[in-house]
Amino acid sequence: MLVRPFGKARCLECRLLTWKVRNQTEMKSPRRKLAMLLVLLCGGAIVNIAVAWGINVLSNPFSARYLFGEQISKDSTTWRICLWTRIGSTYFLSQHRWVPTTRSGIIGIDPTSLLPRWFDASQLSLNPKFETTLVGGAGFPFVCLYSNLDLDSSFTVRNSRTSIQLSTTISPWPAIVIPRNLPLGIIPSAFAIDTFFYAGIMWLLFAAPGFVRRCVRGGRINRGLCPSCAYPVGENEVCTECGAPKQTKK
Repeated sequence: MLVRPFGKARCLECRLLTWKVRNQTEMKSPRRKLAMLLVLLCGGAIVNIAVAWGINVLSNPFSARYLFGEQISKDSTTWRICLWTRIGSTYFLSQHRWVPTTRSGIIGIDPTSLLPRWFDASQLSLNPKFETTLVGGAGFPFVCLYSNLDLDSSFTVRNSRTSIQLSTTISPWPAIVIPRNLPLGIIPSAFAIDTFFYAGIMWLLFAAPGFVRRCVRGGRINRGLCPSCAYPVGENEVCTECGAPKQTKK
């Protein structure tokens, strides 16, 4: 036997129904949708930065195979590029130095072709004190943040550009600095794509429960059951089990 609420209980039920209807109406308003979009984009940007920083701090990109290219000019000035690429990170080491040699030309791969598209070659250090530049990019699915480090001849970090330096260690072979820093340089197009990617994942996480709930309720209504408790409604206007109003197919 169904016992309908009365008095204060009835008043509380009316308030809950009113709040539910009002909340559903506000969710459909343009301002609420815009606010939700901004929240998702901000959340996606935060997750994007956290993922890029995590990859840069926790991984060792120099464990992967690398590409090598060297260009020797007529005055024996050598420009060497070593490039390491793997999923989520791209690192390259650029060296400008003078080597006594009679050879000239390109050895291996043209160094210019090894530079990533997102990097501006004018940022390479040509200072004799900082003959080596180490550039590292991180991010998933696209590299979206990068750091720029100036190293001396002993592979010691002397200048840290576009990054917050945490620590550095030297790998035993090859003798490459493994930077532990937080990159601050932004690659605009990749950063936007990654932000939308993570914002979409967050939207799915929030929207999936509601979508599943609507599918379950719709299936119950199509079978003539109560959408709340799945009890057969029949011809009654309300469910005789829980008291929820009957809903028809749309």
